[in-house]
Amino acid sequence: MNRKENLPRALRSPLPIFTTDLFEYSLADQGINIGFGAGIPPRLEKKVKAAAITYKLGNKSVDYVLKNYFRDEADEDMEERADVEVNKYVEMSAAVFEDIVSNIADKADSLGSILCEMTLVRICYSLKVALFTANVGALFETCVLARMILEQLSWGISVDGIAEEQSVVTKRAQGSLSSLRKIYPTAGRIYGYLSNHAHWSYPEHTKSIFSDGGKWTVLKANSDSKAQSLLLVLLVVDVIDAVLESLRPDARSHVGSPSKAMSKKHTLEHVDALMTIVRDRDEAAGIVSLFNRGS
Repeated sequence: MNRKENLPRALRSPLPIFTTDLFEYSLADQGINIGFGAGIPPRLEKKVKAAAITYKLGNKSVDYVLKNYFRDEADEDMEERADVEVNKYVEMSAAVFEDIVSNIADKADSLGSILCEMTLVRICYSLKVALFTANVGALFETCVLARMILEQLSWGISVDGIAEEQSVVTKRAQGSLSSLRKIYPTAGRIYGYLSNHAHWSYPEHTKSIFSDGGKWTVLKANSDSKAQSLLLVLLVVDVIDAVLESLRPDARSHVGSPSKAMSKKHTLEHVDALMTIVRDRDEAAGIVSLFNRGS
């Protein structure tokens, strides 16, 4: 059988859509592009490396490589990291949001309600992409995606319940922010913060471009920009959660998801965990101040 026939249909395309799984490192420098994620058990990681070395050496025995190349390596306990825990929480939240939206999607009774709920479906995907950019420390790119999600939420809220097609068609996302502010009072401040980064305003782009003695440097990413990006993703999770609770307050119980208060508690716990390790506390604190702690 041709190897391609064993692949999922999506990967048989001339332009396959790859998954958004993020690998922390790979064995590409050894000529074998096998990636390793943050959550891989150390023992499995060792066995995969041994299999790769076995293949490269033309050896037939993985056990031989394990005994001779990894004999002195003890199995370590998996490290608990704040970013890994945030990723698990955001992925779980996205799955809950998708369950809630799919549970209510067939109950829409107007064009506006249908499009609102379809927009929420799209937002769940956008959230996962924003998490991907956050994981690589791409602060400005995460801001752009977070801003888009806020606009989608604002538009969805503003058209929900509208039956007349022309009223839906002419509704602008950028002019609908007041609808979101009624649900999440700090939405205007959040949108301003994100817009300043998305529009490359001077105070913001100086976070990425530096000059020292006539020598210019561009910072693409670092651990602080990753922490700030993850804080923004958690902020977006909190806003989406508030919107779903406001639009469809009974949907949460139908899918057995945690209460809104419990979700808020978990979100803020992850925020606090990131704040304990971030270096630029002032910049991170500015993001944290955007959370609406009263809901």
